[in-house]
Amino acid sequence: MWYGNKLAIAGDALPEFKARLYRNLRAKGKTKNDGFDYEPFEVLRDMIRLKIDPSIGGPPAILKVYKHSNTMPYSVMWPDAATGKATIFGRPLLDYETTSYLRFDPDTLKTIDETAIRQDQ
Repeated sequence: MWYGNKLAIAGDALPEFKARLYRNLRAKGKTKNDGFDYEPFEVLRDMIRLKIDPSIGGPPAILKVYKHSNTMPYSVMWPDAATGKATIFGRPLLDYETTSYLRFDPDTLKTIDETAIRQDQ
């Protein structure tokens, strides 16, 4: 247990990830009893963008796990919502592909319903 949540992390950059995560949580005034929001994702996003480690790169994948073990992937706009393409599990969608998953902005940490976007086009 780490900050009230279970978190599995692995890789060569583990010490750097942990240090950055602790700094992020402290900067937000979180205590060990508060749990996580998007802090682990924010650290991963920043490490990818800053090219901290050559083994970390490409669009991040994000998957929401609900209380009863249901899951839902998000379509991440990478490298950002303004210039990026929708990606699923780290793979950019091709021009002809669509998805019904929520679109996730890696900077605002907000989601947009893909079906609403398609109706506007």
